[in-house]
Amino acid sequence: MKQLIPLLLFLTFAFTACTHEPAPAEAVKTENQKAVLENCLNFKFDKAIAFVTINPYVYERGGTNKIEDLKDSISIQLNDEQLKLLNDVLAGKYKNDSNDNSGADCFNPRHHVFFLKNDGTVLQYISVCFECNNKEFSIANKADIANLEMFFNLIQLPSFIDFYKHLNYYKPKIKSRAKN
Repeated sequence: MKQLIPLLLFLTFAFTACTHEPAPAEAVKTENQKAVLENCLNFKFDKAIAFVTINPYVYERGGTNKIEDLKDSISIQLNDEQLKLLNDVLAGKYKNDSNDNSGADCFNPRHHVFFLKNDGTVLQYISVCFECNNKEFSIANKADIANLEMFFNLIQLPSFIDFYKHLNYYKPKIKSRAKN
């Protein structure tokens, strides 16, 4: 107990002697950054569509294509539960010891989540290439590849490191949807 008294006195002195306080703008910026990472989906959007493609270059972010018009894709509209899971993945709430830098250097993103207005305008996006473990976001986040893979697997859009496995899995599903 006697050893704690000098430590408490030192801490009291240190806190009272310190006169530097962050400028209000710095404090607000830090709080805003923290809030953004706790709630990565803190922007307005009408719907969120997760989709997977065979050809990663079919859809241009910000282009005039509609996701529904893509011939080689499977898409699902995310519900509230899936959006909460995605937000948690983006916020880094799941710890994973994976190494995000083990893969090719291709960036052929075949897995995407687009946040849209009702007219189809893309407001924000997430694009992931599981072949090279690279990802591109327009949203501040702490997501890692393993947790993004978990998310896509849970929403029934599994990922594959090998393009041919990806093609063999999705091509029959896309063809059967096109017939319906």
